[in-house]
Amino acid sequence: MKTYPTVKPRTLAAVAVEALNQKELEKSAPSTGIRELDECIKGFLPMHLYTLTGETNAGKTQIACNFADAVAKQGLKVLYVALEPDIHVAHTLASTRLNKPYNELNAEDVQFDMGKIDILLQEDVQDLEHLIQIITATGNQYKLIIIDHISYFISGDNTNQAQSKALKQLALLSKTHNTAVLLIAHVRKGITGLITMDDISGSAAFKQDSTDVLIIQRKREDPDNELSPFADNGLIYVPKSKVYSYKRLANIKFQPGNARII
Repeated sequence: MKTYPTVKPRTLAAVAVEALNQKELEKSAPSTGIRELDECIKGFLPMHLYTLTGETNAGKTQIACNFADAVAKQGLKVLYVALEPDIHVAHTLASTRLNKPYNELNAEDVQFDMGKIDILLQEDVQDLEHLIQIITATGNQYKLIIIDHISYFISGDNTNQAQSKALKQLALLSKTHNTAVLLIAHVRKGITGLITMDDISGSAAFKQDSTDVLIIQRKREDPDNELSPFADNGLIYVPKSKVYSYKRLANIKFQPGNARII
């Protein structure tokens, strides 16, 4: 028979204190930069694990860069772990920061550094344990850590078990470092149209271990053609949030050739 550590039930008063502390965190949480989304999730709360997903090319990295820029402009530190966008994340961040089309960016635009966003590239990080070690060595300075994307750290024959282990490690990281962690996750291959939590690759772990799940929903310009470009208008759907809110949708608009979400 498996043995478990001894646990003493919590008193109602102790749980009430935790609930009140949660409300205090909401007051100081960095804004996402999207007013309607803040109304849904109360900003990026410390000790929360966020999952962002959507169809391929629906704008996951673009939205994550908008989040990073918004938090940095509040004078707070962000760590962007760019495993899939790699060095090109610099152009996306520049376009976001300046609200400037990619084809109008110059070298000075791309190189400008506010000193608030640090980046780790794929070549810098060997595995999840290495990433946690790197973050721990920096001290508790980041208010938002973005991992783009989490599947880079998932390997082995049992991917569901590996995903569950990875998310639990990152949830613990968010608590020990008093920071918000945002994971970008892919949907299962072949999934198009209206996305749900069940469509996330390895959905069980994300539904269970994420405190908040954000799903990008964008229609095609030609709804009958799955290869048609995405329409500019879209929304972020919040099917799960640890923060109680009546609001579950945030409208967003993409600008052609420009990374800034408006």
